[in-house]
Amino acid sequence: MTRMSIGALLLVVGMASAPGAQGVGADRSPVPAAREPAGALAYDLAFDLHEFPWSSTIAISRDGARAAYAIRRSPGNVNLSNRYMPNGTPSSVVGSQVYLKNQRGAPAVVVCPGGNCWAPSLSPDGATLVFFSDRDGPPQLWAYDLAAQRSRRLSPARVKAKLWTGDEAQWSPDSRTVFVPMAPDSGPGAWLPTPESAGPASRPEGPTVSVLRGGSEEKKATQAAAQTPRQEFYHRENNAAIGAVDVRSGTVRIVAPATAAPRPSVMRLSASGRWISYLSVFKDHGITNQVSTVDLAVVPVGGGAPKVVASDLPLLSDYHGRNYTWHPTEDALVYLKDGQLWHVAMSASGPGTPRRLGESLGTLAPSLHWFTRDGKGVV
Repeated sequence: MTRMSIGALLLVVGMASAPGAQGVGADRSPVPAAREPAGALAYDLAFDLHEFPWSSTIAISRDGARAAYAIRRSPGNVNLSNRYMPNGTPSSVVGSQVYLKNQRGAPAVVVCPGGNCWAPSLSPDGATLVFFSDRDGPPQLWAYDLAAQRSRRLSPARVKAKLWTGDEAQWSPDSRTVFVPMAPDSGPGAWLPTPESAGPASRPEGPTVSVLRGGSEEKKATQAAAQTPRQEFYHRENNAAIGAVDVRSGTVRIVAPATAAPRPSVMRLSASGRWISYLSVFKDHGITNQVSTVDLAVVPVGGGAPKVVASDLPLLSDYHGRNYTWHPTEDALVYLKDGQLWHVAMSASGPGTPRRLGESLGTLAPSLHWFTRDGKGVV
């Protein structure tokens, strides 16, 4: 009712103040139209809101000449309390379009083929822009050819889209392969609409019962019951297979299945393109599940068994962005755990022994720890 009342009020005000509009007085004589004061904000600019999607990023080409980004215009009928739409699209990106802007002054180009489009990523050679789109139903990987100025669907495989940044497509250094999180077809990580995502109509009517257990009873739970509803929720929303998509043919190769240990969620690529790192699905600890952590693992881009670099990294405020970072030119990374900063170099066989940095500084806060541009220091 409140939304309807506000909408009606805005409609009346807009009609009354529209340029050229005239009303009728009590004596049925025309009333001169109200004029907009000088410098007034245009009506559509004030109320037709365009915004960056929540938790989104801007993709910049390596030469700095182009930028790709998503702009959202809310359709007004999306219930944002439902985290996902039934097709697997995050509700926060509904109404989004992807734009490509040339920094030399040319107008921005809309590359979205239809539906909702988000998560742009530019290739290292600057020739291709990939993004997610649900034009054909579920989220899928699409590509825009900058030379041909045309968008095409790269693969019919379903993308496992996330609510937070970190799931964007990752490019190989030669711009021939794109690595994306793929939705598994079965198991706890498969996208299955739930009463929460489907809306109020699918929720059971009438009284329901919730069972709460105390600490002593929780300790007696069997291993079969260790998968709590909350952990199942984490898997359903975050567990993904790591897929490698050939840009020319669109063929998909699974680098790490969704059932790999630890369970993959979001990934990044090392400087050489030989290693894919990923953070696991969130894990809860303690009887009351008051602490959540993630594991950090690496896997060769050609596939193979993942190797854990560090277990139980803290879950920071941005979830996926500040847990660790790759060296800009070498296959080495740094991560933060228990207030200590660690450096790990990769060899042909996998991650080496972690080496602590800045030990004399004592306990460090879980904040930014990025490599400098030349890779010689960590901030």
